[in-house]
Amino acid sequence: MNSILIDSEEVFKIQLLEDIGDRFMVFKSSHKYSVVDFICVNKNNLRNFHIEHKKRSGEKCNFDTLYIGYDKVNKVEEYFKDTYYIWDFDNVFYWVKHTTDFLNRKTGYSNGSKVYHILVSEVNIGYDKFVELINNLSNDRF
Repeated sequence: MNSILIDSEEVFKIQLLEDIGDRFMVFKSSHKYSVVDFICVNKNNLRNFHIEHKKRSGEKCNFDTLYIGYDKVNKVEEYFKDTYYIWDFDNVFYWVKHTTDFLNRKTGYSNGSKVYHILVSEVNIGYDKFVELINNLSNDRF
């Protein structure tokens, strides 16, 4: 099962690098339980951001809520504030930037683990929009 997750992250990284060109370097964490999966570094200004990538089976999210681990969000808040959470379904790509407001979201349990609830209506949809955001970041001088 772990090799599938690693493979899906590598596939995502390869596609992302292809779509953003050579303006960024993208490094994947080699630690299986890393808080974030990727760091992206702008070659022009050395600004960086992180990505937490969740590959999900199914065409799209069939519920009103996406979930992200409680401990993960709290660690992102402490160590990796400039992070984008991604839920990559077969046909729909959901993403949202981490903010401190995540700590005030509704919590619950999924598969025995404490999670934050993120309403689908509050996230961005579309891989192309995410790539556009990154490309716009590459134009920033500061």
